[in-house]
Amino acid sequence: MNQAVLENKLLQLATGHQLAAALYFVTVNKIPDCLKDGPRTAEDVAAAVGLPARSVYRLLRAMTTSGIFRLQDGRFSLTEISDLLRTDHARSQRSKILLAASDLDVWSRLGEAVELEDAIPDVKKDWYLEWGRDEDPIMIFDKAMRSYYFDAPAPLLGIYDFDSINTLVDIAGGDGGHLIEILKAHPDMKGILYEQPETARRAQGYISEAGLSGRCVCVAGDFFKPESIPGDGDAYMMRNIMHCWADEPCRQILTNIAARMPDTARILVMEQKLPSSDEQLNDCVEHWGVTPAWWDMLMLLWFGGAERTEDEFKTLYEAAGLKLTNVLEGRLGTVVYEGAKASAI
Repeated sequence: MNQAVLENKLLQLATGHQLAAALYFVTVNKIPDCLKDGPRTAEDVAAAVGLPARSVYRLLRAMTTSGIFRLQDGRFSLTEISDLLRTDHARSQRSKILLAASDLDVWSRLGEAVELEDAIPDVKKDWYLEWGRDEDPIMIFDKAMRSYYFDAPAPLLGIYDFDSINTLVDIAGGDGGHLIEILKAHPDMKGILYEQPETARRAQGYISEAGLSGRCVCVAGDFFKPESIPGDGDAYMMRNIMHCWADEPCRQILTNIAARMPDTARILVMEQKLPSSDEQLNDCVEHWGVTPAWWDMLMLLWFGGAERTEDEFKTLYEAAGLKLTNVLEGRLGTVVYEGAKASAI
């Protein structure tokens, strides 16, 4: 790679926030929906979304140079990339982009998080609730989370042995999408979705829609209050929860679950694989467009959390009275860290 190409590449990296801001703006204003039926002029698009025509033209022109739109004979059209931002696309990425590109102001304060080695104190953890307009931000969040798993809604199905589990407890299981997929694949299994009260109520609706109300119940609680954690599971599952917390809260969460789960039960923590060797990091594979090391920085910035290596999970388990018994890799870069009570092994 020659010097000029290197310099241009560096500048592109430094100005990536410009494209992120543009993507967020056209997505929140549903401009791709305006183009789903074919090419339109900037004036037509501007009139449809209530924005100045000249500014809309300049924005779409700039994004055309990045392959987001196409301009021909004075009319703009969708490309394969922007087509994914349509609200009615079968694999719509709209909600994911709204979530991913809405925190540019926070990333501008990255230095504070690095210096503190913790989350920025005044960052709102539920920033997505302020999207407002005519959309339900909670629904956008749920759709965003599900869109990460279009190709593998339950990345460990067919890889991890769920057959021996009679009752699976999904700790902080969100809208229930993950648990629903596992229950569908295992018709004799029962499920318990454990979440905060409002989320549990929302998940119950999805579970009912899936026809699983007879096998799956929602229990409201707080995993920092062990008495609220169900005590009758064969396995306790958490997906992408530990990375939201620093080591001490993680130890407390694991300790609380261990205190409530039967001696024969297992704990299944699912996270992204964070490579531990230099060689693995240098050749790190992207999942969902970013490497686990960048997810790690996102967790630091927002929550003071972290992605972790296998050795780090082993240490956390030991601190909570658990023993790491198995590590398996699933699809989409997912790794499950299986554990059991150390006293029961």
